[in-house]
Amino acid sequence: MPIYVDTDVVTGQKSPVMLTGDQICAGRGPMKLGQADLARMVGVSRDTIVRAEKAGPEVPRFLASGTMLDIVRLFESGGWSFHVDGSIAGGVRMTHPTLSGLGPSAEHVDAMKRLGFGPKDRDDMSRRIAENQRAAAVGMTMKQLRTLNRMEGDALRKRQGLPFNAIDFLASGIDFFARERRMPTLDELMPPASTDTPKGGGHD
Repeated sequence: MPIYVDTDVVTGQKSPVMLTGDQICAGRGPMKLGQADLARMVGVSRDTIVRAEKAGPEVPRFLASGTMLDIVRLFESGGWSFHVDGSIAGGVRMTHPTLSGLGPSAEHVDAMKRLGFGPKDRDDMSRRIAENQRAAAVGMTMKQLRTLNRMEGDALRKRQGLPFNAIDFLASGIDFFARERRMPTLDELMPPASTDTPKGGGHD
């Protein structure tokens, strides 16, 4: 029997849960499942899960309804809950207790203000705190997180002054770990360097 989201207060109807590719990828994180683990548990190939997650913000319509149901049931057993949200592709928002309330505490925010952090610095620090908490939620150890932080410095040096967002790099590393259940290499996380020639930087 399908799992249904909350009753729609407008139509009074219920709909079976349909997850997007991004939600399937995100759902594995707190459960510490790799793509192969999820595939084995719902009886499909890893390639099927890879293809489903590549649907990104869209629902992978090629998935059999029974497979989608098995994924939803597995996620529900792992603590996920599902709620109506017509603003996203699948019409369902997922919540998990280990991922709720990520970010700095009120004490952290007060301390940053006392130390003179400007709005941008506070935003950056708040996001970094949330990403560190998310790393723990998806199963990264402190040693692995420290390794990722060192890679962040290596990536910054490798960019040699080109645009680089350290927190985006950190988030990408955590996403990679949640998806693949292993640490990434630097090359797997490095953003592509621009091939454009800077203005005034050409040779005579």
